[in-house]
Amino acid sequence: MISFPTADWDFATPEEAGFSSDALSAAAASHGERAPDEPYRILVSRNGKIVGEWARGHDSTHQHRQASASKSTYGTVLSIAVRDGKIGSIDDRVADYYPEMLDVPPGTGPKEGRHYYPANDGITFKQLIGNVSGYMTPGEEPG
Repeated sequence: MISFPTADWDFATPEEAGFSSDALSAAAASHGERAPDEPYRILVSRNGKIVGEWARGHDSTHQHRQASASKSTYGTVLSIAVRDGKIGSIDDRVADYYPEMLDVPPGTGPKEGRHYYPANDGITFKQLIGNVSGYMTPGEEPG
C-alpha cells in the first residue's frame, strides 16, 4: 500500500521496498566520488516511504528552495501520476484533484497581492507545470 507522506515520512528498509541495500549504498558512494568537493543531498523513496538518504554539506532537515529546478521534478511526478492512472491527463483541471488550491482568500497568499481569483478555476496540470497558469496572479489568465 502506498502511504502519502506528510510532514513526517515513514521509513522502509531498502529490501522492504524492493531494493538492495548494497546497490543503494554503492550508488550513493559513486555520486560522492564523482563530486568529491560538492555538497549534495540524495533521497530515495518508494510508496511514500524513505528508503535511503545521503547528504554532504547540507543539513538534511533544512528545506531548500528549488525555484525553477523543481519543474523537472514536478514534471516527472506528474508523468508517473498519469501513467499510473492517478491523474487522467495533463489537461485535467488541477482543482478537480486539489480543490484546496482555490481556497486562498486575499491577504492569505504567499506574497502580497497573491490569492485565488476566478480564472484559477480552469488551470490544468499542463499550464501549472509549464509555469503559464497565472495561479494566484490577479489579472493574469491561464495559458
